[in-house]
Amino acid sequence: MQAKAGDPSKLRFRQPDDESPLVIAGMSGDITLHGYQNAFVRRMSRNFEGINGHGVGLGKTFAALSAIQYVQSIGVKNKTFIVVPNSVLSNWRKEATRAYASMDDALFIGLRVDKNGKATVSSSNFDADLVSVMEN
Repeated sequence: MQAKAGDPSKLRFRQPDDESPLVIAGMSGDITLHGYQNAFVRRMSRNFEGINGHGVGLGKTFAALSAIQYVQSIGVKNKTFIVVPNSVLSNWRKEATRAYASMDDALFIGLRVDKNGKATVSSSNFDADLVSVMEN
C-alpha cells in the first residue's frame, strides 16, 4: 500500500495557473494572448492533454494554435496533427494566418486555396490529401 501511495507517477497536484505574458517564438506580433490563454498554453505544454473549454468568442483557436507553436518552439514537439470538422477548417486557416509569423510549416488537408487566395473546403480529393499527409 505504501509503495502505491508513494509512487511518483501517481503523485500529481494541480499547479496554479500562471497567467503572466508568454513570449512564443514564431507567433505573429499582432496577437496578444489574454491571461487565461497563457495559462492554457502552459497547461497544455505540461500535460499534452485537456479540453479547451473557453466560451464562444474567447479565443479557443488562438489558444490552441499558441499551445502548438509553444511546444514546437521549445523543441518538445516538431509535428502536431489537428482534426477539425470541415465546417471550421477554413476558419482555422484564417486564424492560423493571423497567429503565425509564417505559414510555411502549416498544412491544411481538405482545403484548397485558389490563385486569388480564396480557400474552399473539398473532401473529394482523397488521393491528393493522402499524398500530402504521407509527404509531411
